[in-house]
Amino acid sequence: MGEFIISKTREDAYFFCLRSGKNEIILSSEPYLFKQAVRNGIHAVRLYALNDHRFERKNAHGCYYFVLRSANGEAIGFSAAYPALRSREEGIETVKRTAPTAEIIDLCNDGILQVEKNHFVNY
Repeated sequence: MGEFIISKTREDAYFFCLRSGKNEIILSSEPYLFKQAVRNGIHAVRLYALNDHRFERKNAHGCYYFVLRSANGEAIGFSAAYPALRSREEGIETVKRTAPTAEIIDLCNDGILQVEKNHFVNY
């Protein structure tokens, strides 16, 4: 089972990472000013990860990566760089399988670990 990890940067911005069941980071967000925006981003990942056409496949300098985009084209998550095309596709499939049922682990609540076992339902 995967996990969305909510953390803070040194500049006090919030961001999330999606970790696979193998504890690998498979998707990361940009920084957000507010925690609720991070939660909205996680919800968007859960929603749009179900649609293959939302994954923009890219390559640069011999590395392959993807960007998950919302309906309005905004980037909501970025992958790491993969050395092979097949690895990138496996990363996309892992996001599709992991995001809908991933727990949310909030590391930003005054040092108190908070775990939410939310299961996404697509209406």
